[in-house]
Amino acid sequence: MSKVDSFLTLDRNLTIVAWTAGVQEIFGYEAAEILGQPVFTLVPEDQRQAAAGVLERVRSEGNVQGFHAERLAKGGARVRIVADVAAIRDRDGVHCATQITVRRA
Repeated sequence: MSKVDSFLTLDRNLTIVAWTAGVQEIFGYEAAEILGQPVFTLVPEDQRQAAAGVLERVRSEGNVQGFHAERLAKGGARVRIVADVAAIRDRDGVHCATQITVRRA
């Protein structure tokens, strides 16, 4: 596993707005290729309902730790990951973004 920070950030519409070198190493996408894309670009069709459920839990509970899943790398290969997902809230406590820290499982 890389020692480089591996996280991505989503806006309130679940669009990828930040992408680090660590997640580039895991998924193979350069930032310019993935920024502005929906997070579900990385989620296999058969796991989209579960991923949506995790994101809903984050909105209501604030975070989900140690979530195991398979995600899609560039080219379509499946990658097993473990993710910590956390809500980013504004000063008023309104959920405004989501940060997902990823590591290979």
